[in-house]
Amino acid sequence: RRWLSWVGRRRRQKCVTDGRCKTDTCVFYRRDENGKIVLLMTAYIDDEILAGERYASDNVERGLREHVTISGLVPLRRHLGVHYTKGEDAEGSYYETEMRDYV
Repeated sequence: RRWLSWVGRRRRQKCVTDGRCKTDTCVFYRRDENGKIVLLMTAYIDDEILAGERYASDNVERGLREHVTISGLVPLRRHLGVHYTKGEDAEGSYYETEMRDYV
């Protein structure tokens, strides 16, 4: 709860994100100058997932580094018991998910 409050305060200062999802308070977003969502960020305790345009995730990482020590952005492989495998097809990149620890 403290972490989400901290992210919320940083969000209001525009160093992390532009907004917060109204139906899931763990989801934040950033829009470009045209209003297009270019980044989604989920925050759970002290773990975050960033998905979107590279420049947007780099900006959020810089904003976070001004206030806290972070280990850096790494490709998503496992988070909260969900395993992720990145793939690519004719339509672009995607992630396959699997919960082998629970199923």
